[in-house]
Amino acid sequence: MIRNELNKTIGLIVLFGTLAAIINLFRLPLFFEAEFLFGPFVVLLVAVFRGPLAGVLTSFIASIPLVIAWDSYWPLLTFGLEAIVVGYVYLTKRINLILIVILYWIVIGMPISWIAISQFEFFVDSHRTSILIKQLTNAILYAHLTVLLIQHPRVRKLLERSGDRYNYSINEQSSQVISSLLITIGIVFFLYALNQNIKEKNRELSTEHRIKHQKISADINRIFDEKVKAVIEFKYALSQVWDNDKQRTYMLAEFHQRHPEFNTMILIDRNADLINSSPPEFLNNVLKQNEKVNVSDRDYFVETIDTNEPYVSPGFHGR
Repeated sequence: MIRNELNKTIGLIVLFGTLAAIINLFRLPLFFEAEFLFGPFVVLLVAVFRGPLAGVLTSFIASIPLVIAWDSYWPLLTFGLEAIVVGYVYLTKRINLILIVILYWIVIGMPISWIAISQFEFFVDSHRTSILIKQLTNAILYAHLTVLLIQHPRVRKLLERSGDRYNYSINEQSSQVISSLLITIGIVFFLYALNQNIKEKNRELSTEHRIKHQKISADINRIFDEKVKAVIEFKYALSQVWDNDKQRTYMLAEFHQRHPEFNTMILIDRNADLINSSPPEFLNNVLKQNEKVNVSDRDYFVETIDTNEPYVSPGFHGR
């Protein structure tokens, strides 16, 4: 009899652990890397009917997809401890399962999870808090599923030990139903409040982003205007010494020194041939190779010749 019961327990651990692992493959993504899980309710069923040892072994099997997906062994600890606590409490005294789960996550599970996610620097405190609240909400949901299935005759027949009969009194059943109803209402209000809070945060972030964008755009336009004015002034100053190659070279170098944000500056003649550059090494290298640089096909030459106005390339605006 004992051996048969042991074999049945091992079979249930493997069967329900595998089932929970499959369910954990299909997670519901929310926000800030948070996901809803529903595999743990299967683990809790085993913990309730078969005790803490069977529950924790089932939890280890069920947590394998989470360990792989999250690249962390913390799920083994948090969900394993949950199975132990639930299994031990139900082994000694049957009380409201939902309250057990809530107390576990508040006292043990959430602090452990905080330590776990604190190892990742890209999570700020607000993200961590959101993830912990998600965990508590998720736990309440799958605890509800467990409570509903505990009452099902087929589930009890499959999981109960020989000779055990979990007969709930009317008071116990009423307590489960009323507490479940109240907690469900609380969850609904909590999720509504959380949704409103997220919407408000999104509006604040959107407004903040828009203000920053406007400020950046204004700063960029101001810089463009300043540089264009500087080039226009340089053009008029350069026209006074255009026929003097030394003066022209000196003025170009001096202007480039005052505006180092221009990576390379060149001067070209009416035929679009390069005649001066800053830094001068650019032109020197061209002359050493007996080559000639002509930019007659470039937009900045064509547009400037046609309009006689400074030209700012779309690439500059884009960046």
